[in-house]
Amino acid sequence: MALEVKVPVLPESVADATIASWHKKPGDTVRRDENLVDLETDKVVLEVPAPADGVLKEIKFDTGATVTSQQVLAILEEGAAAAAAPAAAAPAKAAAPAPAAAAAPSPAPAGVDTLSPAGRRVATENQIDPAQVAGTGRGGAVTKEDLVNYIKSDKPAAAPSAPTAAVAKAPAGPRAEERVPMTRMRAKIAERLMQSKNSIAMLTSFNEINLAKVATMRKELGEQFEKANGIKLGFMSFFVKAAAEALKRHPIVNASVDGNDVIYHGYQDISVAVSTDKGLVTPVLRDAQNMGFADIEKAIAAFAKKAREGGLTLDDLQGGTFTITNGGTFGSLFSTPIVNPPQSAILGMHAIKERAIVENGQVIAAPMMYVAISYDHRIIDGKDAVLFLVDIKNQLENPQRMLTKNKNRTRHRKSITLSSPESRVPSPAIKGLSNTMADQFDVIVIGGGPAGYHAAIRAAQLGLKTACVDNFIGKDGKLALGGTCLNVGCIPSKALLDSSKQFHNLTHMFGDHGITAKDAAIDVGTMVGRKDKIVKQFTGGVALLFKGNKVATYGGFATLKPGRIVSIKGFDGKVSPWVRSRSNYRSRNPTTSSS
Repeated sequence: MALEVKVPVLPESVADATIASWHKKPGDTVRRDENLVDLETDKVVLEVPAPADGVLKEIKFDTGATVTSQQVLAILEEGAAAAAAPAAAAPAKAAAPAPAAAAAPSPAPAGVDTLSPAGRRVATENQIDPAQVAGTGRGGAVTKEDLVNYIKSDKPAAAPSAPTAAVAKAPAGPRAEERVPMTRMRAKIAERLMQSKNSIAMLTSFNEINLAKVATMRKELGEQFEKANGIKLGFMSFFVKAAAEALKRHPIVNASVDGNDVIYHGYQDISVAVSTDKGLVTPVLRDAQNMGFADIEKAIAAFAKKAREGGLTLDDLQGGTFTITNGGTFGSLFSTPIVNPPQSAILGMHAIKERAIVENGQVIAAPMMYVAISYDHRIIDGKDAVLFLVDIKNQLENPQRMLTKNKNRTRHRKSITLSSPESRVPSPAIKGLSNTMADQFDVIVIGGGPAGYHAAIRAAQLGLKTACVDNFIGKDGKLALGGTCLNVGCIPSKALLDSSKQFHNLTHMFGDHGITAKDAAIDVGTMVGRKDKIVKQFTGGVALLFKGNKVATYGGFATLKPGRIVSIKGFDGKVSPWVRSRSNYRSRNPTTSSS
């Protein structure tokens, strides 16, 4: 039965594909799931397997042709392998040895399966054994350029020269040149680089980092880390962790431009540049802010392996809010990396070199690295980029903070716990808000005024699990965050004063213009209603910020007491020790605190 071999369904972001190379020719026997053809897209190379055992009957498109999703590539005759083999055997016996000039094409040399599709084609056509070629690719891999250079240099040895020196003559014929079309991936890379250059107001800032402490930690903890996690502790995981933390504190660097809008991402999906024979690809570490060092190292190693084997998928490459590239792997000392749109910034790492620096008044040798951040100056100011780079520098020059952060955070969360459900007093005024008494927190802020809500939001942005207790109830019976300032002080007073000012202007300020308002009157109810509306907008804004930054809220009157007890008097008048601290840290002022 004849089966159609079709182009796989391509994602929406990929319009078509190019046939890179056929691994079988018409009449060849194939096995189920054996790779028939490589299709090259803008981002990855897709393999098209045989749907069944049989014989490849017909090829519809030659190498280099452009195909689209679900187009028929070839016809496969299912189950014809057994019949084809005997039929081919008889002519082989009867055929007389042919002259060497008319011999059939030689089979592909051994070892070509490890090459890229273009490399396999060059090696097969020229009968080159890749083992005889010195590879210049990553890890000593043989690239297409290595094979072409090998062909050019593979000439018969010249006869021994005479004792007298001979004058070298220029070649009589034209010098060899080769025109090779860009691969789809290389063409896409070129297109995106030009897009970045032409559409982004790009600027680069530099700094240098002393990696002595990172190197020491890798030396001291490397063996233990590898035994525990099955992978080595590299430098890249330190940079990814530092970048993820810095992006939290400098969210504009993690943002992107969409028309006239700036999109702030509440997560850190960090793209890590990986070099392949076909070009640079940037697989994405999803939610890097939640990954540990071992998770990062394993993910990068897996991506590198998939990239070398051509196994990266489009999902691996799509997305990303920030990129890190390491030119130091190839010896680069200094560079200006290019931003990868629609991202707005990229961090460039470089080679680590021993340099003389001054530390505590002494000249010492230290392992130094130049780092660069290229950024879209349309939305990122120079100050933001420089502070982001300084943040990364400070983290990497004090790496013990990064390694101990998760451990300390766990200890702090365990040190502050809430009492059992039986002992708490629920409050109707906070219905619908967070009231999970079994939660654990790193920070508990008492008082939701300007100082309190700024502190709570900042703590949450730094990655600390935070709660806030406040005692104001709005006219709707719900918790009204914002403290005295937003509820009964500054904001309400200014709202009423503004209404009074408008009345004064109406009755006294426009007489010189011939404008009078003899029947002007004050409607106190309307003025107060306007004031309440403004207050609700402000308190609702604080509640929205709390929700967006995951700050839990509790209603009542909180009191710090000796013995590390936090008691809360609910709006119904009942008192309950809702929060009990088991921390070893004692409060310096165990009294009621208000923000």
